[in-house]
Amino acid sequence: MRGLVERFRLQAGYCRSAGSPLTGDVLDAAAADLVAGGPVADLMAAHEHDPPGSVPALRLAGALHRLVLERRARRVVLVRCHEVGDRPARDEVG
Repeated sequence: MRGLVERFRLQAGYCRSAGSPLTGDVLDAAAADLVAGGPVADLMAAHEHDPPGSVPALRLAGALHRLVLERRARRVVLVRCHEVGDRPARDEVG
């Protein structure tokens, strides 16, 4: 899993360099979860040996983004709103 952790950390840095600090933070948190053997580790285990250029970290970030936009990840919406200084819409709080 060490290679996957490194890929997530590298991608987090790239995201920050490109002006996406929130995505960088999300990917660093995902890397920490990989190390801890948490849910991200379970989800990403099958991608440990994906070929270079497959960007598993960006795919995970994109999937989370889609879940938030589709309002299927209420807890992520709440964390995101707090991080950017916004408040969730009334229908986003369950």
